[in-house]
Amino acid sequence: MKNSEWNSPFVSLKYRKFRIYWIGMCVSIIGTWMQNIAQPWLAYKITNSSLKLGIIGVVQFLPVLLLSIFIGAIIERFPKKKVLLITQFSFFIITVILSYLSYMNIVQYWHILLLSLLMGFTNAFDTPARHSFFVSLVDKKDLMNAVSLNSVAFNIARIIGPAIAGILMGKYGVTSCFVINAISYLIVFISILRLDTNEEIEKKEKMSFTSILSETKSGFIHILENKKLFNIMILVLVVGTFAPNFSVLIPVYTIEVLKKQESVFGFLMTFIGVGAFIGAMLVAMRSTNGPKNRVIYLLPILIGLALTFEGITKQYFIFIILIMTSGFLFVTFTSIANATLQLNVDPRYRGRIMSIYTFALVGTTPIGNYYAGFLSEYFGVKIGFIGCGLIILFLLVPFYMKKSNEIKIE
Repeated sequence: MKNSEWNSPFVSLKYRKFRIYWIGMCVSIIGTWMQNIAQPWLAYKITNSSLKLGIIGVVQFLPVLLLSIFIGAIIERFPKKKVLLITQFSFFIITVILSYLSYMNIVQYWHILLLSLLMGFTNAFDTPARHSFFVSLVDKKDLMNAVSLNSVAFNIARIIGPAIAGILMGKYGVTSCFVINAISYLIVFISILRLDTNEEIEKKEKMSFTSILSETKSGFIHILENKKLFNIMILVLVVGTFAPNFSVLIPVYTIEVLKKQESVFGFLMTFIGVGAFIGAMLVAMRSTNGPKNRVIYLLPILIGLALTFEGITKQYFIFIILIMTSGFLFVTFTSIANATLQLNVDPRYRGRIMSIYTFALVGTTPIGNYYAGFLSEYFGVKIGFIGCGLIILFLLVPFYMKKSNEIKIE
């Protein structure tokens, strides 16, 4: 392999604005991952039901499922910086409320449901705005690296956050994780506030229900007319629905199979983050050419196989290796998919396309959470893993075979 195919993994940090944004996001996402560990643990302790745990995931991602495809047409009308400032402050307020309820020991299941819904609504605006915003902070030649570094930030947090959360939960309780997350939102709010951006907002007709529908429709047409965008969206839709269900399955696996407590749960999630971090770093070092076409079609198949074997294995050590592999494969796939979309999309459609991408990757999570929670509740957590893996294989092996043959012909 030629050396020119590889870059420094941190090349995008030479841009001051991106560097400020990236450091702030690293801190914030660490806090978010601490809450991602503490909240499902708290919910499972309150309810002792994996199905109800799955319902929280449904509620949290339901706004993204219902709204995200339309939100791109809305956020394209406003500076992304202002959108992000509003969403980060909203996250802060929601987390402060959860911290108070937990500290006073009055938190109930419906509180978590309601706050998860509010988080989901805010996230429906935040995610596409972030994806559209940070790529404007670097030159196009470094775009793939910037996208990958965004994943690196997410997965640094995925390693550090669960480990810290597991320790703090065991020593100080779940409230400590919520408080730290609230503070982290203030930090990213300040970092974004410091950025002096000159965003050009395309003039559009007055916002109305009809105009939003029309612009959203044009976004879908743009995808349908671009074969590469369409194929990637199909892959992201399936993987985004059935792969990232660890917040539902791992707490149940920790308690019912391993008979362990908070610290082990946190460290299991950390192992997923280690694999994901390695994947993000490898993609960050790739040149702007990116991987060969066949790789992006193969990765979802490997994800399905890893999930299936996680449910089959009886060895704790092998389970850890498999969840690390899942983290590696999932982030490698999503980083490549995101970067490929960003490089191939018409800038006029970027907000809408990234909203549709958010819908495919995150918005369908409620379906996967409920599916995983249902299988785990009635057939056992191992069947939950196997069921998620097999449905990915069932849906995408034929797709992979078809595309693999097309690539050979090309």
